[in-house]
Amino acid sequence: MKFIVTLTLFFTTASLYAQTDAQKYESLTPEINKIIRKTKAVGVSIAIIENYKVVWAKGFGLKEAGTQDSVTATTLFQAASMSKPVTAVAVMKKVQEGKISLSEDVNKQLTSWQLPDNAYTKQSKVNVKELLSHTGGISGAVFRHYTRKDSLPTIVQALNGQAPAINEPVRVTWYPGKYVYSAGGYSILELLLMDTEKKTYPAIMEQTVLAPLQMEHSTFDYHLPGKEFASGHLKKNAVIEDKYMVIYPFSFGGLWSTPADLARFLAEVQLSLKGEQGHILDQEHTRLMLTPVTNTSGSQYALGFTIAKRGPVNFFGHDGHNYGYISSMLASLEGGYGIVIMTNSENGWKAVNKIKKLVGRKYWALGPYHPH
Repeated sequence: MKFIVTLTLFFTTASLYAQTDAQKYESLTPEINKIIRKTKAVGVSIAIIENYKVVWAKGFGLKEAGTQDSVTATTLFQAASMSKPVTAVAVMKKVQEGKISLSEDVNKQLTSWQLPDNAYTKQSKVNVKELLSHTGGISGAVFRHYTRKDSLPTIVQALNGQAPAINEPVRVTWYPGKYVYSAGGYSILELLLMDTEKKTYPAIMEQTVLAPLQMEHSTFDYHLPGKEFASGHLKKNAVIEDKYMVIYPFSFGGLWSTPADLARFLAEVQLSLKGEQGHILDQEHTRLMLTPVTNTSGSQYALGFTIAKRGPVNFFGHDGHNYGYISSMLASLEGGYGIVIMTNSENGWKAVNKIKKLVGRKYWALGPYHPH
């Protein structure tokens, strides 16, 4: 009987704490609704991390303008470039397992394609650490988005810029070491994972990151079978024809997810950095992943994450922008808190920035909170 009473008390207390957390952040709702109205963002979804846990997640606005279909906490959005850190964790897992080398010439690790040598690579070969940190000298090749009706190229066709690919070839266009933000570099990493694991990229990501972290509402399968998703909106909030564009190769922008799932992902990295056991990466590889490689525009880029200081706090995270979708995620390097915000509108930047400032000032002591 004493055990039952103690157990009941434990669950009641745990429920009370969860309810208190939810109530605390629920007070943000009126202010967030005001921000959405002012910025004309169509739909917004948010998740907040506190003490290394997702304590609040909520959807606001509409999945599609002109409908009454409300965004919920489980509505999928395109994560855009927030896909890169997820890809980077999968790569680092294979590094930890000894299947991929950070420092060896990437061409020695690829089997189904080779990055063409030229005058730049004669001086220094491109390695995986450089690809992860955008310092491999890879072209910032423009990857145009596909429609849902298009036939997608193979990853090798995409890297070579061969039809049906609609992008330029991925090539080394500067000496490795210089920071050039490059989707092409992450496309090479996508193929490296496929060559290493002999599986499709969505399957690798599901097995390596999404399933272990119980990111049940996340997928690299752009068909979205049975999934509830938010349509993308362009200028003046016009709905994208056929609801959304397809991002390919998948590694740099093809993830569909929710803020709650991505918040779990960030908390996973925080716990690994803290030294807790039983996570995808150990502390050593997490520290390596979060060690800045380069400085640019006041921020530092590590292996898949941006590192930036806001007030007295050091954060890691990433922004994302695909046609019709804008998002941002950041988490503290210490203390176990953070936020993920996803929107389905080109008006999303203002909403994202205002919400980050609102939460930062009200809960993270990043300056005075001025509700108006």
